[in-house]
Amino acid sequence: MITITTKNKEYNGITAGVQFKDGEAKVEALSPAVEAYMLGAGYTIDKGKKNDNKKDKDDGKKGEDNPKSKDSPAPPADKQ
Repeated sequence: MITITTKNKEYNGITAGVQFKDGEAKVEALSPAVEAYMLGAGYTIDKGKKNDNKKDKDDGKKGEDNPKSKDSPAPPADKQ
């Protein structure tokens, strides 16, 4: 799901075929032309996670096999 937010949080209306309520719209897809227009006009576009069906969980593995493991070494300080 794609969430589009306007600068005006009170905007209710249709822009480029997209219905907004209280400055926000949710759509399944957005054409490149409409996306470019909205970004150019100052709208914020949040495409969310690409794999909404997969859960981000620690699967119990430790170390380098699982980057979310608490036992994984921290990255070097210069790369944080």
